[in-house]
Amino acid sequence: MKYLFVAVTALFLVASCNTTKKATTAAAATTEAASSSEKSYVGEWDVTVEGTPSGTQKGILTITQTADGLGGTFSAGGGSLDLNKVTAGEDQLTVIFYYPDYGVNVDVKLKGAPSDDMLVGMALSEYRTTAVRKE
Repeated sequence: MKYLFVAVTALFLVASCNTTKKATTAAAATTEAASSSEKSYVGEWDVTVEGTPSGTQKGILTITQTADGLGGTFSAGGGSLDLNKVTAGEDQLTVIFYYPDYGVNVDVKLKGAPSDDMLVGMALSEYRTTAVRKE
């Protein structure tokens, strides 16, 4: 009888440890899923720049996470330009790239939170710009 009591107690302890481990693992998985589902500016954005001397321009802004922060490219008309600088805040994304056809650094300031699916702002402080997150 004494051995049965010890065996049942040991079984209960093992079962409770497994339950605690499963609960801890489930909680960790939930926390990891929540943090991985948090949105950031990283990803692809369909960009429309209105009212330029060349008319409305469209392109794709790709924001990537790098070891040094954020980086990426702006692609339009079959070409792709590296972003020189990407600055992200709570409610604003600023990107700068060099546009060789006009010999100018283009700065694009977009308002919106990292979790937003649409950002609105200005390119070169003059042209209305909209960026819509691609799915």
